[in-house]
Amino acid sequence: MLWAPLLMAWYFYGERALRLAFISVLLSLSLSFICDLLLKKKTLILKPSAIVTGLLISLMLPAGASFSLLSASVAFAYIVCILPFGNGEKLPFVPAAAAITFATVCRTAAVFTYPSLSYPVTAAGDPAFVEGTSLAYSLAQGNSIHSGATSVIKIFIGEYPGPMGATCTLILLAAGVYLFFRHRNKFLIFFGYILSICVFAAVFPRILTGSYNSVVMELCSGTLVFAGLFLFTQPYCSPSGNLSGFLFGITSGLLVMLFRKFGIYEDSTCFVVLIMNALSPLFTKAFDLSHRKENKKKKARLSYKERAKEA
Repeated sequence: MLWAPLLMAWYFYGERALRLAFISVLLSLSLSFICDLLLKKKTLILKPSAIVTGLLISLMLPAGASFSLLSASVAFAYIVCILPFGNGEKLPFVPAAAAITFATVCRTAAVFTYPSLSYPVTAAGDPAFVEGTSLAYSLAQGNSIHSGATSVIKIFIGEYPGPMGATCTLILLAAGVYLFFRHRNKFLIFFGYILSICVFAAVFPRILTGSYNSVVMELCSGTLVFAGLFLFTQPYCSPSGNLSGFLFGITSGLLVMLFRKFGIYEDSTCFVVLIMNALSPLFTKAFDLSHRKENKKKKARLSYKERAKEA
């Protein structure tokens, strides 16, 4: 599913987008290999989870991001979120979300400085760099788009500055349909997430040009849809049941919108990902019916053993 936004990043930002993605994946694989050596585990040179982590981090950064910012973000993901938990597949937090959160706090300006699509893309510190205005920044300032059909189509395709792999909302929503056929329970998380965001954006718009423009701009800005598709649905960091997953998605969407409305950053989606990762077990225990049945069976087995001991 990550190939689609990667190709769109290449289409909009050219060769530099591919270089950032390649370096991120290569660094991620190298650090994963080093972590396995430190933990004395059997090493896999091409570890799928490492490839995914590298791609996720690069696609949520601007195409003009420096290689030092990218490298620091990937290193943080492994040193803080992966190595302490055994460099395995079961992690309590999504490493890519933690990496972007780290970059946002430490280098806020660099993370939210996006290149204009009308000029050749260079590094943010280059004299030839031309900065563009993202939808997330426009929303934070209370500015709106023109409501014409052409403007809306361009926005859904992703023809505006933003995170290099997260602006192609139409492609990401199509990937959500693929998720419906492959992983129904994860699709319910994504569906609840998008539903709550649309309702919140329509009822509490941050712009003065109506609910329709508000919903379009909120959906297509920042990493909102990208995170709903790839971060909130990560295995072991989200509930597995249908009801618990749907409520998890609704809560996630509401928190994202509250952070956007009252937070200090133009896009705080990754902060919400980490919060919901920590709350995920609570949703499983409270709303997952299969989890409750399994707990009842365990209690029944324990009580039977206790009765047998007494006898």
